[in-house]
Amino acid sequence: MKRALLDTNILLEYFRNNREILACLADTEELILSPVVLGEFRAGLERGGIDLQGPLHTFLAHPFVRQVPLLPEVSEQYALLFAYLRGIGHPIPTNDLWIAAHALSLGAPLMTLDRHFAAIPNLRLCYPVQTP
Repeated sequence: MKRALLDTNILLEYFRNNREILACLADTEELILSPVVLGEFRAGLERGGIDLQGPLHTFLAHPFVRQVPLLPEVSEQYALLFAYLRGIGHPIPTNDLWIAAHALSLGAPLMTLDRHFAAIPNLRLCYPVQTP
């Protein structure tokens, strides 16, 4: 895979040294990070009292990691997805909706472990490991 926007659970598994995730990421040329993903990840670290700031800084400094800001078209995608998912009775967590909207606005596949993203039309997904 050439590039992918990473979901928070993928970033977490990277820092847990999950071999399957590490192998999949090694085959990806560009890892895209949304501010929403970084916010969720940092909030989890704060909540758990875990200090990964040094390793996170090192990860973010890799030339194949790119932080991409949320531009206005992301909010437009969010609004469309929100209405669509509510309309079909399949809402997903708010932050995941922002992450999906960001991936769609960039035209990038989303690498995730969460299956609820499959309800989103036109969102390309990459599941690096098989989950039940």
